[in-house]
Amino acid sequence: LPHITSKYHHELQFSIGPTQLRFRIMSEEADDDVKASVEADVGFDREKGYLDLMENLKRCDPFFYEGKDQANNEKRLGDYSQAQQWPGHFSLWVDDIRSPYDTFNSCKSQFTRELIVGTFEPHFAGEQGLEIRDPWGKNRFLAEEAPPSLLDTLRKYAPKPEPGQTLNTLAVIGVQYNVKAVTSIASIASFYTTCLQAAVDITPESCVVHFSPEKDFHQTLTFKHDDQAHSSSNPGILCVYASTEEQFRKAFEASSGKPGFNGTSVAHGEFRLDGCFDPKLGQVVVPLKHVIRSPRHPECPVQT
Repeated sequence: LPHITSKYHHELQFSIGPTQLRFRIMSEEADDDVKASVEADVGFDREKGYLDLMENLKRCDPFFYEGKDQANNEKRLGDYSQAQQWPGHFSLWVDDIRSPYDTFNSCKSQFTRELIVGTFEPHFAGEQGLEIRDPWGKNRFLAEEAPPSLLDTLRKYAPKPEPGQTLNTLAVIGVQYNVKAVTSIASIASFYTTCLQAAVDITPESCVVHFSPEKDFHQTLTFKHDDQAHSSSNPGILCVYASTEEQFRKAFEASSGKPGFNGTSVAHGEFRLDGCFDPKLGQVVVPLKHVIRSPRHPECPVQT
């Protein structure tokens, strides 16, 4: 997932389930610098102590963001090359689809492009599903309402919201990673079954890795062949929790000594891999970094 160490660092976290994905926005600018930058953007004059009336009124109109506003919005996005791109998309379950719809529409005047780029027929509930992209136009998210029968389960394992706030995003239900070389599919499937002891379905064009943190709750990580797939040397980090201590031990032993392995002992409850590799050839086929953790790890969202 987007994970960089530059000035524009992104991390979005959904902690339900064994697949933990993060996306965060950070800035290296000092608070005073950010404040001065924002004041300059909106036309605030510290000497005169007021906002230019026309500039302020213009920002009240969500359909008028050209000219100076457009230039400022583009400037805020920074260097596009520093915005990382996931080669696929994320599928999310939310409590109420109206919340992201209203939120993204209300803030669209702050960006240079639309954030909601399409809708689709929902599978379980709600008026519609939303296709969303980030402000850089590089990453895509599909959001829809969760099945009503799973709402209590999802809320049970979701992080507790701040006082006075409600949690709307409930789970990452599926992740798709597009790969350009169709020959990589078999190697990826072998990596997950042999090294990580995962359940996998494979076809000539795709590999689906299955996760099940709770009864009736099913998540998938799908690697799909796409001739037009975007290639990235550092797409992000995937954090996976083993379902049992025995599964974690087997995964640790099967991965130990392999390319990009970084771990000390099974007792530590965590090890890292620099990518998906072919277990037979020892060659990295997908540069997707992994953090593999024991179910007893203190950050595991599903505690038994």
